[in-house]
Amino acid sequence: MDRKKVKELQDAQLDILMYVHGICDRLGLSYFLIFGSLLGAIRHKGHIPWDADIDIAMLRDDYEKLKQYLIENGDQRYFYSDYSTYKHHVAPHAVLFDQKSHIEYSGHTTKKYAPAYDGVYIDIFPIDRTTSDRKLQLKQAKSLMFVRKIIYYKLASVFSGKTTAPEKAAKQVFAFFLKPLTLRFLGKRISKIQQKYESCDADCYVIPTDNTCFDRIVPLDYYAPPATVLFDGKPVYIPAKTEEILRQRYGDYRELPPEDERWNYLDNLISDVRFDS
Repeated sequence: MDRKKVKELQDAQLDILMYVHGICDRLGLSYFLIFGSLLGAIRHKGHIPWDADIDIAMLRDDYEKLKQYLIENGDQRYFYSDYSTYKHHVAPHAVLFDQKSHIEYSGHTTKKYAPAYDGVYIDIFPIDRTTSDRKLQLKQAKSLMFVRKIIYYKLASVFSGKTTAPEKAAKQVFAFFLKPLTLRFLGKRISKIQQKYESCDADCYVIPTDNTCFDRIVPLDYYAPPATVLFDGKPVYIPAKTEEILRQRYGDYRELPPEDERWNYLDNLISDVRFDS
């Protein structure tokens, strides 16, 4: 992907984040940069140069309040996507799209699967409370991954890639038998699993996207209250204990990847980005 286009994409993502930041400030909600976005904020003072992604997370109550606001009062430029608002939504979290932009991907899906919302976006993850019982945590993780595997097999036939004839046939068979299970139904099931222990009193919080996240359960004070840093010159919110969270996820997070590996992911994922005039 052209490096100037990468900067355009990153700037557009930051615009979406600033839109969300303003709403959260007005409504008294908190969000936190997470994953690579948090790493970029601390290590690069903004985007990781060879990345094009912004991830934030919110405690479940704030997450639901932001959803309600965006659906009822949000700027029409942006589309809030989750299982309840978009029938083709596949992620276990919400996505906020800029509808005046378009991303062309590097052939990772076929023409059979063409989402209506193909614009620049940021990911919005829920932070949910979970039980302190490790056996129950693992059971919750398995339940979550079981539903996610169903979604994968339901959609596997539409993803491109090197596939043998028997593998292609098997994918089509899986997709046929899973057709009655809609993505909306499966997304609702994922949300229910994520919130299974929301009413318990354990000081255990997780971003429940897959089973690996249940190895990174932290107390609430790792997140709240949020701290503020500059991200590409803009004030954004990060977790209270950013150092602990980054070390938990990345180890020595200040060590850069080898130079020949830095652009591989982005170049293999996105070929172009366009904006409506």
